Amino acid sequence: KHLQIDEDNICFIEHHLAHLAAAYYTAPNVAPNKPILGLTCDGAGDGLSATVSLCKNNSIKRIKSSDRHASLGKIYSRITMLLGMKPWEHEYKIMGLAPYSDLKIANEEAKKLHHLLKLSNDGLGFKLNTPLSTNYCYYYLRDAFERVRFDNISGAVQSFTEDMLVKWVKSAIKKTKIRDIVCGGGVFMNV
Repeated sequence: KHLQIDEDNICFIEHHLAHLAAAYYTAPNVAPNKPILGLTCDGAGDGLSATVSLCKNNSIKRIKSSDRHASLGKIYSRITMLLGMKPWEHEYKIMGLAPYSDLKIANEEAKKLHHLLKLSNDGLGFKLNTPLSTNYCYYYLRDAFERVRFDNISGAVQSFTEDMLVKWVKSAIKKTKIRDIVCGGGVFMNV
C-alpha cells in the first residue's frame, strides 16, 4: 500500500530458489537441452541452508535440501562472531586471516568443526553430527577454541568449509552424473 503497488503484481520467491535462479538464468554458457546441476549454500533462508537441483530448459527441479539447523554458513558466521567481528558482513576478514594460520594446526583444529556437521547419507546434503543445531553452536565453539590463536581458528574454519563444500559438490556430481554446475548463496562467495 505504501508503494501504491497492486497486490496482484507482488509474489514472493523462496530464498534458495532466488539464489539458484540468479545463478542459472544468468549463466553465460547454458545450452538448450543440456542439464545443469544447481547448488545453493548459505547461512539460511526460508528454513533451508543448502539445496541441490536439476536445471534444464529454463526449469528447476529441487532434488535435495538441507535444514537450516545443519548449516555450513552458520558455523562460519559464528566463528566470525567469536573472533569479534560482525557476522554476515565480516566473513571476508576470516578468509583473509586463514592463509596466515599454521596449516597443520588449522587442520587439527578443523576436527572440532567436523564434529558438528557431515554430509547426509546420500551425499546430497548436510546433516548434524550431534544434536546441537548450528544456529546455537556459539558456546560450543567458544569453549572448543579457547586459547587457540585467531589465525589458526580462521584457518580451521576455512579448511573445514572448503573440505565440506568440495566433498558435497563432488558427491552431487557423482550422484547426478552432471558435471556442469551453477552455484549461488553466500557460502559460495567464499574464496
